[in-house]
Amino acid sequence: MENELIRCEVQDYIARVTLNNRFVGLHEGFFAPFEFDVTDTLRPDGENVLVVEVQNDVPTIGAEDWGIEQDGDLRRIPIVQIVRRKLEKPF
Repeated sequence: MENELIRCEVQDYIARVTLNNRFVGLHEGFFAPFEFDVTDTLRPDGENVLVVEVQNDVPTIGAEDWGIEQDGDLRRIPIVQIVRRKLEKPF
């Protein structure tokens, strides 16, 4: 079993992400990558519509077109379950 994550590398500054008309998440920050779990929203056997709306209200000298700066991708990661844990005090 796996989780499906949408990862965005560089968006400047506020990014609102929807998938198939469902809100997935909101990220705020300069150039910081972020991910959202879309396992329950993704249509594995059909068409998917991803919308990333980027807003930058801060004027940046010489960079009027900042917004989506790098690609993003869809990642599959295995679901991990911790069966046993052991905590030890340091020496």
